[in-house]
Amino acid sequence: MMQATLYTWRMMLEAGWDTSTPIKVICGGETLPKELAEKITQRAASLWNVYGPTETTVWSTVKQIKADDGMITIGRPIDNTSIYI
Repeated sequence: MMQATLYTWRMMLEAGWDTSTPIKVICGGETLPKELAEKITQRAASLWNVYGPTETTVWSTVKQIKADDGMITIGRPIDNTSIYI
C-alpha cells in the first residue's frame, strides 16, 4: 500500500514506472484526472481516491477507482461520518 499526492504518482510514471506492481494505491490531495487514473489502474493492484481536509490528513470519503469507471468521484462517506457539500 502506498498513499501519495497526484504529483508523486506523476513523478513515478515519468521516472519509468511501467510494470504491474502488486500495491494498493491511495491517491488524495487534489482532483484525480481520468487520464492519470487510467495509467495507475494499468500498473497497480487497486486504486483508491480519498477526500478530506488536507490540513489534517483525514479521509472523509473513499472510492475504489476501476479501469472502466466513466467518471472519477470522491466516493461516499466512510463509516460513522457524514459529509455536507
